[in-house]
Amino acid sequence: MQLQHATAIKSKISNLQKQNKAETYSVGMVLWYFPLGGGAAKKAQLLPIHDPWNGTTPAVDVLTAMKDKIKEAHAAAPSRLDLDFTKVGFGINLSAKSVLNLEMTPDIIGGTLASMFSILKGKQKLSESDVKSRTLSLRLYLYENFVVRSRTFNNLM
Repeated sequence: MQLQHATAIKSKISNLQKQNKAETYSVGMVLWYFPLGGGAAKKAQLLPIHDPWNGTTPAVDVLTAMKDKIKEAHAAAPSRLDLDFTKVGFGINLSAKSVLNLEMTPDIIGGTLASMFSILKGKQKLSESDVKSRTLSLRLYLYENFVVRSRTFNNLM
């Protein structure tokens, strides 16, 4: 009797673990910025952020949290870049040399992370390796702020 009960509990735990793993997605984000002088985006000297997320998490919450983590990491880094975190853009790494712009349409960000993943998969905006590993490889695009540094002349007079 106890053996049957223990086997049933072990089976339930195993099923829950499989279900949890099946609903987990890995989201990676790298910071890129557009310099003041214009031109192509440049990769910031900052390590990428990678986090596991449950597929039932709203896509907007995932993107916002990842952006906030990048912002915290950038603030802690010894960078002299002043970046505007209010105007953001996103891209998807399709391959090492191919990046697609991610349009933030309501159908993409209006649902869960799992629905966002399946929409991007259906539109063939994910690499085969990302589909197999259930990974979103994203770029966060920001613009460099124009900062005027004022000097104080009180010390000179």
